[in-house]
Order: sequence, then structure tokens, then C-alpha cells
Amino acid sequence: MAGKQFTVGLWARTPICDGECLMETSKLTDLLRPYVQLRILPELLTWRELEGLDALLIPGGYMDEARDLLMREEMLAIESFVQSGGLYMGTCMGGYLAAQTIQGVCLAPGVRARWYTGRSWETVQLSGVAKDWVEDTAFSRALRLGAAPAPKLKYVNGPVFEVNSPSVEVTGTFVSAGEKKGKTASVRLRNGKGRVFLISPHPELSPAGQTLFLNALVHELLAKD
Repeated sequence: MAGKQFTVGLWARTPICDGECLMETSKLTDLLRPYVQLRILPELLTWRELEGLDALLIPGGYMDEARDLLMREEMLAIESFVQSGGLYMGTCMGGYLAAQTIQGVCLAPGVRARWYTGRSWETVQLSGVAKDWVEDTAFSRALRLGAAPAPKLKYVNGPVFEVNSPSVEVTGTFVSAGEKKGKTASVRLRNGKGRVFLISPHPELSPAGQTLFLNALVHELLAKD
């Protein structure tokens, strides 16, 4: 594995992602480029487009539009990609997309996304991969990714996850005061030979969140080998 260049596909399809969402996606693009080979995916998600990727990243966007536009062939292609060993990373809308049944496909079995609305800075208690150190020769430089145990992350209408399977690991919990307190903000699980990592807030919008997101991505990419 030494020296391997991981390839990550970033999907931000219009009109699912525009305006503010595109600015957030731009931040993710800048964050990832030093560490992985980043491929911006076209409008349609086909098996041909997913071939050769180590991970598929679906960021924030508009869930109603995504549900209406995504075809069954696209959802089946994503499911096949994950079950064959790929990594699916979903933030905000990407979490909704995986933890619902879309066109007969559920990418995160054992997890259900509950709809919530609002904009706030939420404190999220992290566990597991979120506090690891990652250092590996597969990357251009060592990553010191010891994110604070409870960083504040920007929340914009993201899902709250309900876990109903012991095989799903809770990796983040909302601890800010309010209706989301104590509820699940982030999960990870296996699906076939692959992995799924979902987080409700937008980690790309704060330094602590960027550290969390990079840590989770690197941890999962290394673990799949």
C-alpha cells in the first residue's frame, strides 16, 4: 500500500447543488486536493464514472431535488460500488441520501435519517476515528488529526440518524442544548465489502470540522486495505 494515491470522486450535480452549496463544495475541493487524487464527477453517476475510485463523496445540497433526479440505475451503480469495496462519504444531504431508500436502494442499512431543519453551530461529541492520529506513507505528508473531542460544526438542515443495528457504529453525538441534544450526528458501517461514513453537519466550514473530516476519510481509506 505504500505510495498508493487514493482517488476520490466528488459529486455536486446541479440543481441539487448550487449557490451556497457550491461554495461549500469548493471548500471541500481545496481541503482534499493536497491528500488525494480528486475527480469531479459529471451529472450522471454510472458504474463507468465510479470505476477506479476508492471513495465517493456526496456533500450538502437539496434532498428533494436529489430524490427526484437520481435514477434507479444511478443508485444501483452506487450500491454496487460500495458493496464491491468502495467507500461512501456523505455530509448533510449525502447523509440523507444514504440513510433513506431511494429508488429501492438503501446505502446505509441499519440507519434511518430523520428530517430536521435549522441553521446553527452545534457542538458534536466525537468518538472512535475522530480522535485518531493518522500517519502513513501513502500520503504526501503526515497528518496530525487530533480533532478536539467536542468541536463546533456548522449545521444546516442536516439529518439526525436513528441507528437500529448493532453493526452500525455511532461516531458523533450532538451535545449542544436543544432538541438535537443526545441524538446521533455521525455514523460508520460496513455495506458488503465497502464502508459508509455519514455526518450531519458541514465539517468543511470550520478548522476543527476539516480536521474531523480528513481524519475520517484517511482512516476509512487506509482501513479498506
